[in-house]
Amino acid sequence: MRLLEFEQLNEKFTPQIEGYYDVDDIMIWFQTNYSNNTADAWVDMVSSLATAMDEVQELGMVDRYKRGDIDIVNDFLSGLMFQVVDLQYYKNKAHFKTIPTRPADTE
Repeated sequence: MRLLEFEQLNEKFTPQIEGYYDVDDIMIWFQTNYSNNTADAWVDMVSSLATAMDEVQELGMVDRYKRGDIDIVNDFLSGLMFQVVDLQYYKNKAHFKTIPTRPADTE
């Protein structure tokens, strides 16, 4: 029963807080803080990652492509207050572990 409760938990993405956030959490943050165009670019970029391909997930090859995809994501996020250090998929949805990059946010 606790697992069901956990699945219903919605956590709002906050760049200053280290944690795992799904692609939609970060998209909403881009919509709120930047624009719909930036949010759309985020979703397009994530959906074009090698690890997002059904074949890669079905064949269990996510770990093989993960590092390269994290580099692509961090290029997209360059200059922002956070970066991605891990990428996992749960129910075919990308979940990113983010950490803050600004010194004041890490103290």
